Amino acid sequence: NLEKLSEKLLKDASTFRDAVKNMLLSGANFGRHFDTLFQPIGSEYDLEHRHPNAQHTIVNLSAYGQLMDELKETLTPEIELIESRVIAPTKDFQTVVKAIRKNITKRDHKLVDYDRHNNSYSKLRDKKEKSLKDEQNLFKVEQEYETAAADYEYYNNALKEELPRFFDMASRFMTPLFHSFYYMQLNVFYLTMERLQTFAQGKYDLTNNSIAVVEDTYM
Repeated sequence: NLEKLSEKLLKDASTFRDAVKNMLLSGANFGRHFDTLFQPIGSEYDLEHRHPNAQHTIVNLSAYGQLMDELKETLTPEIELIESRVIAPTKDFQTVVKAIRKNITKRDHKLVDYDRHNNSYSKLRDKKEKSLKDEQNLFKVEQEYETAAADYEYYNNALKEELPRFFDMASRFMTPLFHSFYYMQLNVFYLTMERLQTFAQGKYDLTNNSIAVVEDTYM
């Protein structure tokens, strides 16, 4: 569950970071392409009167370009915060989890070794009629069994001791990351909306922002 949570947080944070970057880039490009589109060609000056449907767009283009520059300047530190306070710590956490997974796998391998040596030792020890070779091998097999048992106990006890501490620390580590990411997203939306509302004052009506109204206004 912890692995899934950290993977989801990392994916969501990375997706959001990239989406905000793409929003800023596409928004700036949108303005630049319109600016190029409305550049006078030859004798085609006084575009506002020649193309009354485009009048508002032409007048507002420079302000829109300024808005996108300001928005990029405002949101860049917020995006960097997501990178440093959410994405980087989550990656560090995943590195720790991978190390724990490695030890769990090692413990499982040691258990297989222990079972194998235990079976060999038990089988030879309990054999009723032992040959001379059996007697000679018994000491060696017993040593191998004791070594395997010690190795298994070392990893098994370490995990039993450390894992509860890790789970406690992990929950205290991950929960604030989710809270931080939530408030960082909130801040990005708030700052974006604040800039857009300032830009729209006296130009556009943002009170009804349903998709149908936005599309109709755009057309």
